[in-house]
Amino acid sequence: MIQDPYKKVWEAQLAAVRSMEVNIVNLKKSIQELESKIEHNKTEGNYSVNHDCLRYATNVWHSCLRLHELKKLKLELEGKDEFGLPRSKQNE
Repeated sequence: MIQDPYKKVWEAQLAAVRSMEVNIVNLKKSIQELESKIEHNKTEGNYSVNHDCLRYATNVWHSCLRLHELKKLKLELEGKDEFGLPRSKQNE
């Protein structure tokens, strides 16, 4: 059975949004923990060079990139240019 390409794009977009939401929540928690550490320990605290903030921020960025690429694919499937306008016959 052939699946509607629009449905596949939509499902991929939903997955990317869910991933972004989870990573944003985790990033906020990680930032709050770091702020608390700074407030209580100042320069005496042990700070990690591999703090989770980087991982979560990178994951958010990846989700944004994924959503951007999926939007481009959706527009292409709909026969529109990158601005959402119908493609002219000249561009084909």
